[in-house]
Amino acid sequence: VRAVEGTAVHDAEQNVYAPHAPRRVRRAVAFAGSTWLASHGGGLFRVDGDRVRSVSLGRAHAYVRLTDLAVVGDELWVASHGVGVLRVSAEGRVVGRVRQRSGLPSDYTWRLERHGGEVFVASIAGVGAVTEDGAVVRDHRVSALARRLPVRDVRDVAFAGDRVWLATFGRGLWRADGDRPRRVGRYERAHSPGRRWRRPSKREPRGCRGRAAEQIASARGRERECP
Repeated sequence: VRAVEGTAVHDAEQNVYAPHAPRRVRRAVAFAGSTWLASHGGGLFRVDGDRVRSVSLGRAHAYVRLTDLAVVGDELWVASHGVGVLRVSAEGRVVGRVRQRSGLPSDYTWRLERHGGEVFVASIAGVGAVTEDGAVVRDHRVSALARRLPVRDVRDVAFAGDRVWLATFGRGLWRADGDRPRRVGRYERAHSPGRRWRRPSKREPRGCRGRAAEQIASARGRERECP
């Protein structure tokens, strides 16, 4: 469980049996027989049992502003807010980098998502596609989709078959089945392609408008009482 003030490991009964000091942990992964933690402000940590060790990636402050982790082959990829993506060995050494000068949209990255033998890097300036050996695919379809969004700051990317989902900062969720992204907005359910919201009538009672009314009715154990 990640929290602002620390991190804890719970058992199946939700009992805390291993609290850890690292704060603002964005991701925890198993790699090379250990648990690795990425902290935004604290850097990279390696956990072996009760022992927590800080792993130095560099001297600049950007090397401790970490946002995500992904295990790629025999490497741990570390997303940062300022120095791109770092490729780390099982010994905790930086063995490679993927930067803006290598072809990434930005060195300020948010999310790493593996799909189809590639790693997709969501950043403040779009989405980069990187092969598992660290080469940026500059003309990738997903990168082109991100460039067609009304904002370039993409916080997350996910896949469901050939469908691409893009979560932006400030402009909501978008999906794409082809070459054009479509916004998942007020009149469309994300889990039901093609189904649109019925625009509520001004005559309807205020409690009947919107999805909140459905959620409230469901919590009360009855159907939504609306026309």
